[in-house]
Amino acid sequence: MLARADLRRRQADASQQPGTAVYARAQPQVKMFVRQHRPRLLKMRVRRLIAERKTQESDTGWRHDDIPPRFAPVFARTRPIRAGWQWRSAKAVSAERQYILTALCNSLRDNWQAMLILYGQEGASMIGRYEYHGSHPGLHGHADCQRSGLELGPVSIDNLQRRPAARAFHRRTFAWTGNTFWEAARRFFRVRERKGPLL
Repeated sequence: MLARADLRRRQADASQQPGTAVYARAQPQVKMFVRQHRPRLLKMRVRRLIAERKTQESDTGWRHDDIPPRFAPVFARTRPIRAGWQWRSAKAVSAERQYILTALCNSLRDNWQAMLILYGQEGASMIGRYEYHGSHPGLHGHADCQRSGLELGPVSIDNLQRRPAARAFHRRTFAWTGNTFWEAARRFFRVRERKGPLL
């Protein structure tokens, strides 16, 4: 009885070693699992980036001038800001990455947008957008599980999928101010202020 259990344990150990027949049979099953669940795994990658706890390092406050690329590096050039619009940008860091949170708001048009940008040595990539538009109420987000956080530069901004879908029922309408939207965007993207020392 003991010898039989020992033999099973040795076979199980051997099956984990590359080059064995059992290991070779297991590899296609792993590849098939990854292929079947790839969209879910990619979704989890974007969710992890959004859910990662970030600490805010700097904040521009609300501004009305054009946005220089250093405050929204997914734009190749300075982005013009028209009358009625204002913007705000903050740099944030996590344990492993650097982020930039940028908000664009027009209270007269009831148009509110915030975008989380992953910033690295290779360049900047849009992870997702958090938006509300008075013309079609409903707080929603935009991201692409295949590309968000991977594609660099202006191409990462376009063709993002909306969640919930545009035709889906939206329960809430909001009356935003610049500061309330900024705080909601910070909460959504898990950006918290750095706490100073206790006095």
